[in-house]
Amino acid sequence: MEMMNYFEGKTLTGLVPDNIENDVKSIFTVYEVCVLPNKQVIVKVPKVEYEKVAEFNDKVKKYYCK
Repeated sequence: MEMMNYFEGKTLTGLVPDNIENDVKSIFTVYEVCVLPNKQVIVKVPKVEYEKVAEFNDKVKKYYCK
């Protein structure tokens, strides 16, 4: 399964921020977390799922933001 970065950034604790973790858990079926020694966190999600979510968001924006 091809994965893509959903979030990438340095944190004070080296943990995934709660809002990012909640989003990922509620939207995607699987995800991977990589924590680097410099407290940089990378959250990866399936590319196919991400693209479907992005497509849905675009449709909603077009419908409601006329």
